[in-house]
Amino acid sequence: MNRKTIDTILAITILMAVLPVYAQAADDYFVYANWNPGVSYTTGVNGYVDDNGNLGDPGEEYLFFTGGPSYGGAHTAYAYKVETAGDPNTHPDNPNNTGPKAPRTFTLVNSHAMGTYASGHDNAFYVDDTGIYYGASDNAHGVSGWGTVKGGGIFCWDFDWTNETCVVPTPAPAGTQTLARNPKTGDWWVGTASRALYRWDGSAWIYQFTHPSLAGSHHDGMEIIGDSLFISDMTSDKIIQYRLNASGDVIDPPGTPYNTFTYTAGPVVEGMGFGPNRHIWISGYSSYTIYELGGGKLQLELEGIPDQCVPAGEIFDTFDLDDYAADPGAVDHYGYSGNTDLTVTIDGDNNVTITYPVGWTGNETTVFAAYNNTGGVIDSDDATFTVDPAPVVGDIPNQTAPFEEFDLDDYLSGIDPSMVAWSATYPGVDWTVDIDGDNVVTVTAPENATETRTITFTATATCCGGVVSDCDSAAFEQKPPAAAVPTVSPIGTALLIGLLSILAVGRIRRRFD
Repeated sequence: MNRKTIDTILAITILMAVLPVYAQAADDYFVYANWNPGVSYTTGVNGYVDDNGNLGDPGEEYLFFTGGPSYGGAHTAYAYKVETAGDPNTHPDNPNNTGPKAPRTFTLVNSHAMGTYASGHDNAFYVDDTGIYYGASDNAHGVSGWGTVKGGGIFCWDFDWTNETCVVPTPAPAGTQTLARNPKTGDWWVGTASRALYRWDGSAWIYQFTHPSLAGSHHDGMEIIGDSLFISDMTSDKIIQYRLNASGDVIDPPGTPYNTFTYTAGPVVEGMGFGPNRHIWISGYSSYTIYELGGGKLQLELEGIPDQCVPAGEIFDTFDLDDYAADPGAVDHYGYSGNTDLTVTIDGDNNVTITYPVGWTGNETTVFAAYNNTGGVIDSDDATFTVDPAPVVGDIPNQTAPFEEFDLDDYLSGIDPSMVAWSATYPGVDWTVDIDGDNVVTVTAPENATETRTITFTATATCCGGVVSDCDSAAFEQKPPAAAVPTVSPIGTALLIGLLSILAVGRIRRRFD
């Protein structure tokens, strides 16, 4: 190889070493469910967490959406209960909570014929404890039989679809696609296909601002969650966030949202809601599906100050209140209330530490408030901190055969024994270990065994939505039979004594000779 070839290879090697490596950005959120309810053209979705039992048991979670023709015509509203068997944020690609997705179950609760309301292309649901709301299209497309009876606006029903009431009589601006409500101020918002946003001031729809294009063909998703406005175009590969102040006004400039979240999938959007699993739900229109988005960076903004649960003996994560304030620059100081047994500490950097007394289990909800320099509350959020009992297994003593039965609950602390399942490791061929219904253990060794076996006993319980356990090991020794002691016959003993006597006499005689 000549010098020129060597120099060329060296130059290529150096060039390859300094070229930057471009990797695809990690997703900011993930798809947790993609569910087909078996109806045409799903639109207008919103979620509802039923804290007061208006539809069923308190705490159950629901989805409301419409299905029907692609445009115009009569649509039907559906309400489904959503149940999730496990941690709703676990996802194979979620770096903050990696694992298999928990199964979701969807159960139809009721349905309602919406008549000639405009389709979910131009309307959406909003549901809270005061009722079911739907609106606010003006039937801008002029489709025959589409919105001709109601004429636009926002309407409300009780949870059994009775007592229909018009709550906003004025149709939204032409081209309206979405509906949202600020749960703190009660303000109604709508968005048009051209991405212009409007807010109802009690008598008119007032223009607020126009958000940037998010690569979809038009605006088609909007929801107010906590202190923020979340927006999507007709594809869900981007979701932007604007912060709202205590008056409900947008803090961030229209062209520079507070956050832009992205992911690699891009199903179509015909309505966006929030509720079950504290996730965003999308009605997928022509896919006939409802899909669930959350986790990752997006989830941190959706949840506000997150609830925490730890097994007894472990510590809560610290967190920075500035990360959850709508406008940290306007905050003079923070305060808290609602705790009794928990100790709350806020340091000079607004980091929060939560501690609990030794041996304490239970939960408390603490309210954190942000104050301005005049002492006024400008923002607040609450979080529930739970300490679940967890099993602690003490020292189970070793045994030497014959083995005695023992009660595992005698070595358990930290939790009610009825909440624990005990198990034991396999002791080996022909050995048995039996744990009866009262957690009493019997260990049996095979006949003629001459070894020691170590058995680990594990106490397992459900804690913080997962499984926790503790264990201890004990050695069980089976010794070989003791060697037989030889017996001496009486005759042999007499002969031995006689022999000793003769020897003794002989020694005496020699001494006197």
